[in-house]
Amino acid sequence: MRGTSVRTVGAFCALLASYSAQAQTAAQSAAPPCVSADVAKAGLLAAAPAVFHVVEQSCRPMLKDDAFLLSARGKAMIERYEDAGAKAFEQSPDAFAKATQAPGTFTRQSDIEAIIEPMLGSKLGKVDAKTCTFIDRLLGLLEPLPPENFVGIFTLIFEAMGSEKNKTPVAICKPDGN
Repeated sequence: MRGTSVRTVGAFCALLASYSAQAQTAAQSAAPPCVSADVAKAGLLAAAPAVFHVVEQSCRPMLKDDAFLLSARGKAMIERYEDAGAKAFEQSPDAFAKATQAPGTFTRQSDIEAIIEPMLGSKLGKVDAKTCTFIDRLLGLLEPLPPENFVGIFTLIFEAMGSEKNKTPVAICKPDGN
């Protein structure tokens, strides 16, 4: 069970920070330059609403009626992330592009959604009820956190994991800039 939970958290981290096919191609051709933790957080926050929508839509058929994502609290959480994501994109429109190494590709927040939703939808089509239940429980536990703290946790996880050999979807610079 522990291995499954760890893999599921890893998968959820990857979902939260998923990036465009252009970014994946760029990462394969050269070691991606790192971005600051603040840029990574802004990019993740701008992407979070699309990720949550895909997770909710993909997992809905597998969740019980009393699941967090289907509750009023779950819907309110998604709305909070929509507001925070729009604000993050407004304040730093190039953060997602920098974090994914695809500068200039995303001029509106809807551009991010247009990339994330189909890509994640195809990946989540392969998840099972157990994974959806785990993600639902995880989101329920993290729901009280402000959106900035929520994405801050994932940024910290990516920082701790390092960016060697593309272990994380976002290469975050160490505080000294490397």
